[in-house]
Amino acid sequence: GLVRHQTCRLTSMTNPSSREQLSGEFSRTLTVKERIRLVRAETFFGHAVGNMVGILLGGAIFCVVLYHAGVSIERSGAWFSILAMLTGAVALFERKVRKIGLTPENANQLLRMRFRMGITIGMAYGSTIFLMPENANDISLVFLFLLMSSMVTVSSMGYAAVPSFYLTMIGVTLFPLSIYYAYYAFNHPQSVAAVMFAVTLLWGVMIPRKALLNSRLVRSSFEVNARLTEEIWSRKERLSYRRRRRRQNLPIAPRAPSLPT
Repeated sequence: GLVRHQTCRLTSMTNPSSREQLSGEFSRTLTVKERIRLVRAETFFGHAVGNMVGILLGGAIFCVVLYHAGVSIERSGAWFSILAMLTGAVALFERKVRKIGLTPENANQLLRMRFRMGITIGMAYGSTIFLMPENANDISLVFLFLLMSSMVTVSSMGYAAVPSFYLTMIGVTLFPLSIYYAYYAFNHPQSVAAVMFAVTLLWGVMIPRKALLNSRLVRSSFEVNARLTEEIWSRKERLSYRRRRRRQNLPIAPRAPSLPT
């Protein structure tokens, strides 16, 4: 049981064709719930590959926008340095996960760790509202929304297997952004902040609704595939049992009739 789980590590996140297809004795030791949890973690880590590069690139572009908006290089550089350290830590962590593989014993723990690291990066993005100058121009205000909305969209579409992740990401990015727009619109009525406030609220409602629907479909597919895998192994075991009995010239026990549904 436990030894077999530890020695038969899964590396299907680096081989998408083998995802959700557990092999040999290892597959038969897993329950449906364990299969679902394992595939859920594999899907999360599989979709996370390469995202840190995009996040770092978006941060670099935003620093350029901040510079043209009048923010000092020291402030924007300090923020970007923090972002670079966070994304680097996540990249190293994901590399470690690919090296050791996912098992039923470590999948939940590694997923929780990656969850916290991702939310920390989201909070770093959310903190950009404190970098904005008092007299920020409209271009900076619009680009700030583009930065946050891209993070939310990627999280919602790419991490559908873990709804709590993208819902938390929305909370640490769009929620403070909407407060900032409301504050800025109150002090600068002539700016586009009021429009961006409305757009941010709309985005914060529309994206979760679509994403949660997608998540329900993903979870349903996980469950169907897990139950199908269990049924396949059950049929294989029955067939193997019949063959062994025939080779030994022993009677085959009749299969218990299924109860009517």
